[in-house]
Amino acid sequence: MELRVHTGVEAIKTPTGFIPYYYDLKRLFKDYLNKDYSTESYVKQFTLRIPQNISKIDRIINIYKENVTDCPQILFKVLKQQKDRLINVQRRYGDYIDPFVLERIWLEDGRQ
Repeated sequence: MELRVHTGVEAIKTPTGFIPYYYDLKRLFKDYLNKDYSTESYVKQFTLRIPQNISKIDRIINIYKENVTDCPQILFKVLKQQKDRLINVQRRYGDYIDPFVLERIWLEDGRQ
């Protein structure tokens, strides 16, 4: 995130936010930790787990509706938009989408 904010490193857009590109993490691991960063680690860490994400959004909505009386409505709007985007991508690509597929989707959609 530091590099993305200050030096123009790009990121992959997902239905709920951004994830780093593999080659950027690989370089960081080598340059700063003198360690290799495997594609297996990247896939394990950044695979989009749609059922779990949807469940988490539903839990957050319920917690705020039940426990916060003055919660701004924008929170519920943003969470609904994220959930809708997750459901749309789930219909096209399944429950679990690895980050390399997310990268391809991001590139095919014109980075919009």
